[in-house]
Amino acid sequence: MALFFMRKLALAALPFVLIGCGSPTVEVTEQPDYPVYCIRDVIFLDDDPQGRLLLDMPGYPYGQTDMMQEIDRQTYNEMTHIDACKSDDPRMNLEPRGIDWTDGRKTDLDGNPLNE
Repeated sequence: MALFFMRKLALAALPFVLIGCGSPTVEVTEQPDYPVYCIRDVIFLDDDPQGRLLLDMPGYPYGQTDMMQEIDRQTYNEMTHIDACKSDDPRMNLEPRGIDWTDGRKTDLDGNPLNE
């Protein structure tokens, strides 16, 4: 008989135990999707080892038609963590919008000024 009452007591307490043991809340924060870069093209502007070059380094999934940037060779030589774009990369079928020169000019690929 005592066993019968203990089972009833255990069953009566079960809802309170289940309520107290609810699932913990989990906060999910999304990381921003940063573009992935590769080097599509490099144009050396002179033969000087300390000279300048144009770097075409598009991003993916956005930034695929970003402008080429004029940089110095030392900076280019320090970019060891960025690979060349693979031939089947979708960015290889696109062109940059133009050239962003260090003196502030923005031109198309033929050197004509851009009006942005």
